[in-house]
Amino acid sequence: MKRLGRRSILASAGGAALLTSGCAPPARPNSVAPSEVYVGLGRAREVAILDAIADRVVGRVPLRSLGEQGAPAQITVGPSGSAALLPLVSTVPVVGLIQQQEAPARSFAKPEAPSGPRVTRQTALLRLGEKQPSDAANRSPSAPEAAQRMTADGEGIAYVVLGDASSRAAPDVAVIEMRTGQLRRRLQVAQTGEQVLALQADAEGRRLFASIWTWGDQRRPMQSWGRGRFVALDAPSGAMLARAPLPEESAIVDLQVASPPAGPPRGGQRALFGVLATPGPARDETIMGGVDRHYALVALDPDFLDVVTTWELAQRPSALALTPDGRRAYLLSGTGAGVQSRDLSCLDLASGQLTHRWPLPDGCFAMALSPVGKLYIADALGDRLWRVDVQRNVLLGDIPLPGAPLTLAARPF
Repeated sequence: MKRLGRRSILASAGGAALLTSGCAPPARPNSVAPSEVYVGLGRAREVAILDAIADRVVGRVPLRSLGEQGAPAQITVGPSGSAALLPLVSTVPVVGLIQQQEAPARSFAKPEAPSGPRVTRQTALLRLGEKQPSDAANRSPSAPEAAQRMTADGEGIAYVVLGDASSRAAPDVAVIEMRTGQLRRRLQVAQTGEQVLALQADAEGRRLFASIWTWGDQRRPMQSWGRGRFVALDAPSGAMLARAPLPEESAIVDLQVASPPAGPPRGGQRALFGVLATPGPARDETIMGGVDRHYALVALDPDFLDVVTTWELAQRPSALALTPDGRRAYLLSGTGAGVQSRDLSCLDLASGQLTHRWPLPDGCFAMALSPVGKLYIADALGDRLWRVDVQRNVLLGDIPLPGAPLTLAARPF
């Protein structure tokens, strides 16, 4: 089995973090243990389950039986505690599953001893199988299909983007019930030559929001930009419901759901937040390194995808988290080229001002906001988690967590 060193883990995790923030989507308050945060450990090949109230590890799920797929690059958790993870290294379309079941515990202790539910967790790899294009005989060979990114709704359903690195096959979304491991269906969400840059499900499992990018001409990378589109899809069928008019050559590269930035939601309405990049990505970013790229955080109406508000950003965040009330956004940014090369910033969405800024170490890429008001940042090189009390906007310091924490997800709230 291939071993991953700290630096190789960090390099792979950094690329994965730029595609997704790893925060669980808000959902109905039906979690069994809403204070739990799941932390994927790359070197240890396990998932540590953290009680966010006590900052204490209350469970561990070994992933070594999954082989190379046991190092998680992304994780998402359902309300029942079952989870899905994407491998850090994989050449086949697979998804790791942590299936949680609870049963009444049988107590043989004294009669007065409390007897509570016993939690059992099983791990498995769900092999999704490669889609065979109908015109495969007339096509040039493409790169292997793999699981690229995922999201989940508040009903315990994971939506996994399947595609190949060359974009020669149309990307699909695999719809998976995390508790049972059942593959419900595959939805085609984009066309040949396109890539899904970001995906977000609503809490009820009715809509999927997808940022789709069409690559420019590889032979003329400096003259031929790509094209981006942002769509709302019907989650059961994949039918398009709405399309956003993005600026020319722009793309949305990250997505989150929270309350509208103006204040508490009306009638349960939520807002969609995305990071807008202009111009969008290039196949070879080394060639495009001198491009003056602009970033903004935008809030969109989830029904019609109209842009409601825009906040300019100095650089692209590698991770994004929003408070459920839509009042603040936390942005993890930086170059990853020094000891204290990362910044965690707090953006007040009402005033548009950065109110707090905390320097963080080089190994920080992913973060997740727990329902108890703590923001956790995974520090893969430091074998620890940094914490912020979002109620008081205070950096609480770090807690040790050996094993190279790469990715985090909180129970839905």
